[in-house]
Amino acid sequence: MKRILSLLLCLMLVVSLCACGDNSGVDSSAPVSSESELPENSEPDVSVEPDASVEPDASVEPDASDEPTSNGSTTGTTTTGSSQSGDKETTTRNPHTVRTTSSTTATTKPADESKITLYGNKNDLRTWIYQDMASGLWVREAVFDSGKGGEPAVILQATDIHFNAINDKDREENNDLVMATYNGLGQNRDGTSAPNMRRILQYGKDVAKYDQFIMTGDAISYLSYGAIDLVKEVIWKTDPNAWVVIGNHEHTRSWSGIPYYHPDPTTLESRLQILEDNWKHDINYTSKVIKNKAMIVQLNNGIYTFTDEQIEKLKSDIATARKNGYVMLLFYHIPLPNGAAKGTVKSITGKTTRPLPVSKTEMLDNDVNKRMYEVIRNNADVIKATFCGHEHDDYYVELLAKTPDGKDTVIPEYITRAAYQEKGHVMKITVK
Repeated sequence: MKRILSLLLCLMLVVSLCACGDNSGVDSSAPVSSESELPENSEPDVSVEPDASVEPDASVEPDASDEPTSNGSTTGTTTTGSSQSGDKETTTRNPHTVRTTSSTTATTKPADESKITLYGNKNDLRTWIYQDMASGLWVREAVFDSGKGGEPAVILQATDIHFNAINDKDREENNDLVMATYNGLGQNRDGTSAPNMRRILQYGKDVAKYDQFIMTGDAISYLSYGAIDLVKEVIWKTDPNAWVVIGNHEHTRSWSGIPYYHPDPTTLESRLQILEDNWKHDINYTSKVIKNKAMIVQLNNGIYTFTDEQIEKLKSDIATARKNGYVMLLFYHIPLPNGAAKGTVKSITGKTTRPLPVSKTEMLDNDVNKRMYEVIRNNADVIKATFCGHEHDDYYVELLAKTPDGKDTVIPEYITRAAYQEKGHVMKITVK
């Protein structure tokens, strides 16, 4: 009997112990969070670094502000997209990266890995320069609104590629000035700047999807048949419709900086005839309407002057643009006087300065130039911007202008860095 009672007591003790398992006071009916949280300091670094060969001037601080700058049609804004899951997002910006973190998924990614800001701010297109990471190009943009809607017109502009080469025809001609220039000028010799030009045109085809490409002067460093062959091979063979504006180097057979420099013995008329014989479009004036919204005009001011014929053609095109509601954009090589008091303006990169109102005083003392400036400045309701090169750096200036009814305004002038520098420079212009 005692043995039976002992067995029963042991059995009861075992049952009691099993019934008292460790619940830790947790209600098993409560839901368990599925969020995977990371401490803030564990966020991976996804900063996009610029090409190591391109170092922005440390003296120029990028503008980290997200507030857009008001400047009419030349200012743009960029909006960070939301995640596919629709979760609320928080965004932290610095000039070189945008990090977007979901509130329910510890993911971190740049908003646009294809671009990195080098100078300025993406909310102010006047002075924003970024690097296209796929091609390495430095890119600027300008956007204008025609008010017509529909598919935008896209114009791609580059400048100052400075081809330097001679060929068998040059050797046969044996012009002393050409040969001395070739032997004395090492910059961009024998097509070394051609890869930049090919990158620009490939970017235009793959990314910008441009309607018109324009090289705004100094496609060649001096007038040689070898340099002209490079223009044909690298630019026109790729894009037969490209415009190549005449700069101040196209019509000279020498480069004034070489040790062997002396005055050109050939006539200007003979040199211009060589250009006319080899160019695919009129070297002095060409205009075109793109998608019924943008009228583009190229003007030769490479010898620091315009002509009466250019003035009359521009007046006619201005009337057509006004009648049809076109956004008119002008392309030439040498920057125009801006109408302000004399002084200097610093480049966007901070590397150089240029005198105002223009880099060459010859343009101020010419009656034809003064009349051309008046035509441009007094038609700011139609002429929305001008684009040029010559200075080998990036500038944004404004020409003091008026509308036909006398209202004071400005016409933006975009001066673009030389295309042979770094991996290439390009301006993407969009007319909506």
